[in-house]
Amino acid sequence: PNALQAASYSVLAGGRDAVIDAHTGSGKTLALLLPVVSQLDAAVREPQALILCPSRELAHQVARVAASLLQGTGLSACALVGGANVNRQLERLRKAQP
Repeated sequence: PNALQAASYSVLAGGRDAVIDAHTGSGKTLALLLPVVSQLDAAVREPQALILCPSRELAHQVARVAASLLQGTGLSACALVGGANVNRQLERLRKAQP
């Protein structure tokens, strides 16, 4: 982890709120996801985390990074966004839960 991720990990893993203000490419997405992913349980077959994002673009970025982190763990991630077809998103959510 880089300095930003290391500094924020214990705060976020401890369930506390944090404001992370850093430039693009600094690792903010991983800083958010690493503590979340570390608390997930592959034996649980229902949604375990919800991450709210202020834009579709950020939601899709977070979902892509989360999916990459979760490869090989038996866990998955998907983005559900406003304004998109609800039925397709529900199907995506079902597929995300093996």
